[in-house]
Amino acid sequence: MRLKPFLWAAPFVFAAGICGGSAVHAHSYKLRRRTVLVPDGSTQIQTADDEERAVKEARIAANALRILHISDTHLLTRQAKRIAFLRNLDVQAPDLIIITGDLIAQATAIEPLMEALSIFKGVPGVFVFGSNDYHAPQLKNPFRYLVKNSNEWNQSKKSPALLPTAELTSRLEEMGWMNLNNARAHLNVGLWDIDFVGVDDPHIGRDCLPKPIPAKHEIGPHSIQIGITHAPYRRILNQMQDDGCHLIFAGHTHGGQICLPGHRALVTNCDIPKRFASGLFRWPLGNFQPIHGDGAVIGWSSHEEPHDAIVQISTGMGTSPFTPWRTFCAPEVIQMDVISL
Repeated sequence: MRLKPFLWAAPFVFAAGICGGSAVHAHSYKLRRRTVLVPDGSTQIQTADDEERAVKEARIAANALRILHISDTHLLTRQAKRIAFLRNLDVQAPDLIIITGDLIAQATAIEPLMEALSIFKGVPGVFVFGSNDYHAPQLKNPFRYLVKNSNEWNQSKKSPALLPTAELTSRLEEMGWMNLNNARAHLNVGLWDIDFVGVDDPHIGRDCLPKPIPAKHEIGPHSIQIGITHAPYRRILNQMQDDGCHLIFAGHTHGGQICLPGHRALVTNCDIPKRFASGLFRWPLGNFQPIHGDGAVIGWSSHEEPHDAIVQISTGMGTSPFTPWRTFCAPEVIQMDVISL
């Protein structure tokens, strides 16, 4: 009989432990390291040893393009650990910064965000925005994500508070980074000729893929096209693949945020299959598992038009301040080496 009060309390203790653990996990930031190998037909890659050798040889030959992908920081000024992680990223000489939106959760977060990102000043970069770069997050019933995407809800009669998007844009451009919201751009980064195409946030209907422009440079083994979007809706991935993108970068999903073991997401908050809520994978989809941690994939042939694209969806660094939890889905920043063999 004396154990009865403890038995009644056990579910509440268990629930408190889960909530506490998931809140801690939401700040267990990871730097992922991934590689995309672009063979020219002369390099045979059949085993893991071949792949490792090719990576080493290409790096020695200085053929690698090192990309740092940052997404969904959802920054509040009080999040000192998140700011410190950004400021102290253990990345060796990135060649290109790619930002896929939802950077801030309050207006006053712009200053600490830019202070943290200032370590990359002088490095070429591109960015697009998510909905939370335009308006502040609102309190929502998180269980509704299991039924509908958040943009399908009749959320509130009250309009969300607007954020200083123009100021955020100006500060990012002061870093020398290109605004790719419904825009195209071209950069020469080391040996690489890179065409970019980006769209504003599809999740709130701001996307409009810009019309193609004639190529102004020769297509060679170090020529690639990169697509940038905040939300990885199928129509956007299809449009970018049809447009000729070799690589596509996105965020938005938080990797599902509340996942079961093995990165098994319950929701994506868009129309991509839950199995591909985060990670590195090919598009159109095939029968394979995405890479969630560190790893490598073999990309397109450098002498042919790509038949598919390599997509990277980041779990992002943050969450809504109203649902500050993660399970089996650590927040991340991703370093990607693109290597021409």
